[in-house]
Amino acid sequence: MDHNELPSIPKTAVRKLTKLEILSIAKNKLKIIPNMAFSDNAILRKLNLSGNGINVIDRKAFHNLSNLIDLDLSGNSLSTLPQGIFESLSSMTSLRLDKNLFSFIPNSVLFSPMPNLKLLSFDENACLRIREDMSSSETSHKIQNLNISRSNITVIASHDFLVFSELLSLSLRSNAIAKVSPGAFKPLTRLLVLDLGYNELDILPEERFSGLVSLQSLNLTHNHLLEFPSVKEDLKHLTKLDLSYNKLIKIDGDNFDRMFSLKSLNLRSNKLTWISPSAFDNLSSLLELDISNNQIKHLSSNVLIPAEVRMTVLKLSGNPFHCDCLMLSLWEWLQEHGRFLHQDESPLVCVHPEKLRDHSILTLHPSDICPSPLISDLEVQRLDSDHLTVAWEVQNGTLIGGFTVTYHITTSRSPVVLANLQATARHHDLEDLVPETWYTVCVTATGKYLRMFANKPIPYVTENERTSEVTANNRKCLQIRTLAKTDKSKITLSTLGIILGSSISAALVLTLSILLTALKFRRRRRRPVKNDVPQEYISY
Repeated sequence: MDHNELPSIPKTAVRKLTKLEILSIAKNKLKIIPNMAFSDNAILRKLNLSGNGINVIDRKAFHNLSNLIDLDLSGNSLSTLPQGIFESLSSMTSLRLDKNLFSFIPNSVLFSPMPNLKLLSFDENACLRIREDMSSSETSHKIQNLNISRSNITVIASHDFLVFSELLSLSLRSNAIAKVSPGAFKPLTRLLVLDLGYNELDILPEERFSGLVSLQSLNLTHNHLLEFPSVKEDLKHLTKLDLSYNKLIKIDGDNFDRMFSLKSLNLRSNKLTWISPSAFDNLSSLLELDISNNQIKHLSSNVLIPAEVRMTVLKLSGNPFHCDCLMLSLWEWLQEHGRFLHQDESPLVCVHPEKLRDHSILTLHPSDICPSPLISDLEVQRLDSDHLTVAWEVQNGTLIGGFTVTYHITTSRSPVVLANLQATARHHDLEDLVPETWYTVCVTATGKYLRMFANKPIPYVTENERTSEVTANNRKCLQIRTLAKTDKSKITLSTLGIILGSSISAALVLTLSILLTALKFRRRRRRPVKNDVPQEYISY
């Protein structure tokens, strides 16, 4: 009987259908459901009265419908329901009251004997609060699914869910909720799914999650959260967490500390600039991670490594990545784990520096991201007849994994690899050299992405051509002649400077001491003899 213009229930026709199990009179022009309207339809199991203009339902309207399991009253103009209206509906499992004019869930619903009710849908009403009164009650429903979305609720009160201890799913989506009272969710120890998306929450202290010990899915998308608390125990069974479209600035190391079962984490479209390297340390079950469309300029691979064990989907696009040396570890990680990047996402590109803007990060070479190191200076610190010390300075040592020092007699064709040094080394000693001999010494920075140079012999360079030879930014060479065994006067300028400076300082100190002593002695000799006899008593 749907989509007609029936002004009332056709009682005569309905009464004759005594074996009727499903009746739909949706989208008509019904205004009132009178008493005993379906009393002759005792085996009716599903009744759809949605999309009418019903504003009044008499108390006995559903009398004798003890077999009814599904009642749809959505899309009407109901604002109240008489007490006892559902007394006969002992088999009811689903009640839909969406798109009406209720300001709260009426007591006639909460305190009616419907022991089998599993679903209560209350979406798109004008609800300002959840319950009609805030008094506690010993009545406990077996409702497992409660939907109160797209309404005007602003506060979740502490007693709102006292009668819903059996809830498995709760949707409060698209309200105006700005505050959750302490202990509001404490009765919901069996709750598996909680949807608080599209509300006005800006803070959720850890205590507000108390009682949600079975929760598996938490949706907080499109709120105004500035931070997410560190929840120690209550959310340890959580498998899905949606924090997208909030105002989160950072993720601390303990935010998800106990979420060992988490499989999906959505941090999309926040204002994240920093994620702690230990933020995902305990997320070994994580399958999907979305941190796209944030304000992240640098992301270390250390953030992702703990979560890579089972990861299948990773979303990073839409961040203003600054492709410099700090991004090198992420580039390396993506070379091995690029398969995690979601294929439908925008490509991962650089935003800074300008020369790399819009370049795909995955197609860059490390030297594009992080310029090769420059050995800016190579000098001899100590020189003798049979040994010398070379020292060097480095600019931009990010790519360096170590140094190779080679030396050979300049006229020789057989270079000798002297040592492989650590990346922190900045000097090295060469021993057992031949006196009065020209040596060519080279220092090469080595690393995973640095080109290695063949140790080819370097042609002899005469004394007049003794200039440093630079074959690449990461390699520098010089030539030096060892001293003669008897030539002790030939010392390095640095050593000579130290000796000369020390000598001058000692001379100055000695001279100053002599001057001070002489001045003091002279003053003592000139001191006048003191005469204790007054002048007027001197006799002649």
